[in-house]
Amino acid sequence: MPYDQNQLWKPTRPYILGSGKYAGKALEYVLLQDLPAFLTMKYQLESNIKEDCKPNEYHRHLMWLVDGINLLASRVKCSECDQNALYIPARGNMAEGYYYLAYPLCKKCVDSNYEWTRSTIFSITPWHFYTNIKKPEQKRIWKVIKIILKIDHMTSQQLFQLLLSNYGPI
Repeated sequence: MPYDQNQLWKPTRPYILGSGKYAGKALEYVLLQDLPAFLTMKYQLESNIKEDCKPNEYHRHLMWLVDGINLLASRVKCSECDQNALYIPARGNMAEGYYYLAYPLCKKCVDSNYEWTRSTIFSITPWHFYTNIKKPEQKRIWKVIKIILKIDHMTSQQLFQLLLSNYGPI
Protein backbone atom coordinates (compact mmCIF):
# COMPACT_ATOMS: atom_id res chain seq x y z
CA MET A 1 0.00 0.00 0.00
CA PRO A 2 1.45 3.42 -0.88
CA TYR A 3 0.57 4.83 2.54
CA ASP A 4 3.92 5.19 4.27
CA GLN A 5 3.76 4.78 8.04
CA ASN A 6 6.99 6.73 8.35
CA GLN A 7 5.48 9.88 6.90
CA LEU A 8 5.34 12.81 9.29
CA TRP A 9 1.62 13.32 8.79
CA LYS A 10 -1.12 13.70 11.29
CA PRO A 11 -4.51 15.30 10.81
CA THR A 12 -5.31 18.74 12.11
CA ARG A 13 -9.02 17.96 12.48
CA PRO A 14 -11.44 15.07 12.04
CA TYR A 15 -12.17 14.22 8.41
CA ILE A 16 -15.78 15.03 7.52
CA LEU A 17 -17.32 12.86 4.82
CA GLY A 18 -18.82 14.78 1.91
CA SER A 19 -21.16 12.16 0.51
CA GLY A 20 -22.81 8.82 1.16
CA LYS A 21 -24.79 7.54 4.11
CA TYR A 22 -22.58 9.42 6.56
CA ALA A 23 -22.26 12.74 4.70
CA GLY A 24 -21.46 15.45 7.23
CA LYS A 25 -20.14 12.96 9.80
CA ALA A 26 -16.52 12.44 10.81
CA LEU A 27 -14.67 9.23 9.95
CA GLU A 28 -14.20 8.79 13.70
CA TYR A 29 -17.99 8.73 14.08
CA VAL A 30 -18.31 5.99 11.48
CA LEU A 31 -15.57 3.98 13.18
CA LEU A 32 -17.22 4.26 16.59
CA GLN A 33 -20.84 3.80 15.51
CA ASP A 34 -20.81 1.57 12.42
CA LEU A 35 -17.76 -0.66 12.19
CA PRO A 36 -19.09 -2.61 9.16
CA ALA A 37 -19.41 0.67 7.20
CA PHE A 38 -15.90 1.71 8.26
CA LEU A 39 -14.50 -1.68 7.26
CA THR A 40 -16.24 -1.38 3.88
CA MET A 41 -14.55 2.01 3.37
CA LYS A 42 -11.20 0.55 4.41
CA TYR A 43 -11.41 -2.46 2.12
CA GLN A 44 -12.69 -0.42 -0.83
CA LEU A 45 -9.78 1.93 -0.37
CA GLU A 46 -7.28 -0.92 -0.18
CA SER A 47 -8.70 -2.71 -3.21
CA ASN A 48 -8.67 0.44 -5.37
CA ILE A 49 -5.18 1.69 -4.56
CA LYS A 50 -2.66 1.60 -7.35
CA GLU A 51 1.11 1.45 -6.89
CA ASP A 52 1.68 4.99 -8.18
CA CYS A 53 -1.25 6.44 -6.24
CA LYS A 54 -0.58 9.38 -3.95
CA PRO A 55 -2.93 9.23 -0.94
CA ASN A 56 -5.28 12.16 -0.44
CA GLU A 57 -6.48 13.48 2.92
CA TYR A 58 -9.30 10.90 3.12
CA HIS A 59 -6.87 8.01 2.51
CA ARG A 60 -4.34 9.29 5.01
CA HIS A 61 -6.96 10.01 7.65
CA LEU A 62 -8.57 6.59 7.31
CA MET A 63 -5.21 4.85 7.59
CA TRP A 64 -4.25 7.12 10.49
CA LEU A 65 -7.38 5.91 12.31
CA VAL A 66 -6.53 2.27 11.58
CA ASP A 67 -2.98 2.80 12.84
CA GLY A 68 -4.30 4.63 15.92
CA ILE A 69 -6.61 1.74 16.83
CA ASN A 70 -3.70 -0.66 16.24
CA LEU A 71 -1.57 1.42 18.62
CA LEU A 72 -4.28 1.39 21.31
CA ALA A 73 -4.65 -2.38 20.85
CA SER A 74 -0.90 -2.89 21.17
CA ARG A 75 -1.04 -1.35 24.65
CA VAL A 76 -3.72 -3.71 25.99
CA LYS A 77 -2.41 -6.07 28.68
CA CYS A 78 -3.34 -9.71 29.16
CA SER A 79 -5.84 -10.23 31.97
CA GLU A 80 -3.88 -13.21 33.26
CA CYS A 81 -0.19 -12.37 32.98
CA ASP A 82 0.05 -8.63 32.15
CA GLN A 83 1.91 -9.24 28.87
CA ASN A 84 0.71 -7.59 25.66
CA ALA A 85 -2.69 -9.02 24.74
CA LEU A 86 -3.67 -9.98 21.20
CA TYR A 87 -7.00 -11.76 21.57
CA ILE A 88 -10.39 -11.87 23.19
CA PRO A 89 -12.18 -15.16 23.79
CA ALA A 90 -15.76 -15.93 22.83
CA ARG A 91 -18.19 -18.63 23.84
CA GLY A 92 -20.69 -20.08 21.40
CA ASN A 93 -20.47 -20.68 17.67
CA MET A 94 -21.12 -19.03 14.31
CA ALA A 95 -24.55 -20.63 13.86
CA GLU A 96 -25.98 -19.67 17.25
CA GLY A 97 -23.92 -16.57 17.87
CA TYR A 98 -21.06 -15.72 20.17
CA TYR A 99 -20.78 -14.20 23.60
CA TYR A 100 -17.60 -12.11 23.55
CA LEU A 101 -15.64 -11.69 26.74
CA ALA A 102 -13.96 -8.40 27.59
CA TYR A 103 -11.01 -10.41 28.85
CA PRO A 104 -7.93 -9.69 26.74
CA LEU A 105 -5.39 -12.51 26.46
CA CYS A 106 -1.87 -12.99 25.14
CA LYS A 107 -0.94 -15.92 22.89
CA LYS A 108 0.90 -17.73 25.70
CA CYS A 109 -2.14 -17.69 28.00
CA VAL A 110 -4.49 -18.75 25.21
CA ASP A 111 -2.21 -21.68 24.32
CA SER A 112 -1.51 -22.80 27.88
CA ASN A 113 -4.99 -22.70 29.43
CA TYR A 114 -7.44 -25.46 28.56
CA GLU A 115 -10.41 -23.17 29.11
CA TRP A 116 -9.15 -20.72 26.48
CA THR A 117 -8.06 -23.39 23.99
CA ARG A 118 -11.71 -24.53 23.92
CA SER A 119 -12.90 -20.97 23.22
CA THR A 120 -13.07 -19.25 19.89
CA ILE A 121 -10.43 -16.54 19.84
CA PHE A 122 -10.72 -13.18 18.04
CA SER A 123 -8.12 -10.50 17.43
CA ILE A 124 -8.35 -7.32 19.48
CA THR A 125 -7.99 -5.37 16.26
CA PRO A 126 -11.14 -5.51 14.13
CA TRP A 127 -9.44 -5.56 10.72
CA HIS A 128 -9.06 -9.33 10.44
CA PHE A 129 -12.65 -10.52 10.66
CA TYR A 130 -14.33 -8.49 7.94
CA THR A 131 -15.12 -11.33 5.54
CA ASN A 132 -15.62 -14.07 8.12
CA ILE A 133 -18.25 -12.51 10.38
CA LYS A 134 -21.69 -11.12 9.56
CA LYS A 135 -22.41 -7.44 10.25
CA PRO A 136 -24.45 -7.99 13.44
CA GLU A 137 -21.60 -10.08 14.88
CA GLN A 138 -19.07 -7.43 13.80
CA LYS A 139 -21.05 -4.84 15.74
CA ARG A 140 -21.26 -7.08 18.83
CA ILE A 141 -17.55 -7.86 18.91
CA TRP A 142 -16.71 -4.20 18.24
CA LYS A 143 -18.68 -3.22 21.38
CA VAL A 144 -16.41 -5.48 23.43
CA ILE A 145 -13.26 -4.29 21.68
CA LYS A 146 -14.26 -0.67 22.37
CA ILE A 147 -14.59 -1.54 26.07
CA ILE A 148 -11.14 -3.13 26.07
CA LEU A 149 -9.63 -0.13 24.24
CA LYS A 150 -11.49 2.24 26.63
CA ILE A 151 -13.17 4.10 23.79
CA ASP A 152 -16.70 2.77 24.30
CA HIS A 153 -18.26 5.99 25.60
CA MET A 154 -16.27 8.45 23.51
CA THR A 155 -17.58 10.93 21.00
CA SER A 156 -15.88 11.15 17.63
CA GLN A 157 -14.09 14.34 18.76
CA GLN A 158 -12.85 12.63 21.94
CA LEU A 159 -11.52 9.69 19.92
CA PHE A 160 -9.78 12.09 17.55
CA GLN A 161 -8.16 13.92 20.47
CA LEU A 162 -7.12 10.65 22.14
CA LEU A 163 -5.48 9.34 18.99
CA LEU A 164 -3.84 12.69 18.31
CA SER A 165 -2.36 12.88 21.82
CA ASN A 166 -1.38 9.19 22.06
CA TYR A 167 -0.28 8.75 18.53
CA GLY A 168 1.44 11.95 17.53
CA PRO A 169 3.20 12.13 14.19
CA ILE A 170 3.62 8.89 12.31
